[in-house]
Amino acid sequence: LLTVRAEPFYFSPTSQLAYSWQLNNNPLSHNQSEINIETNTSISGSSTISIKVKDLKNNLLQAVKTIKTSLNGQF
Repeated sequence: LLTVRAEPFYFSPTSQLAYSWQLNNNPLSHNQSEINIETNTSISGSSTISIKVKDLKNNLLQAVKTIKTSLNGQF
C-alpha cells in the first residue's frame, strides 16, 4: 500500500480546496488530501502520480505536483 498526501501549506485556512488526483494520466475520483494506492509487490515498474489543488473561492490560487514512483518487486 502506498499512501500519498498533499499538504497545501500556502493556502489560506479559509480556502475551499478541491483535489484532482491522476495515476498514469488517468483521473481518480477522489477529492481528498490523501490517497492510498494498492501495490502488488511481485511486479516491477513505475507509475506517475499527479495532484492539482485549487481554491474554489480564488481561481488564481492553485498548486500542481507530479511524482514518479518505482517498484522493484521488493516494495
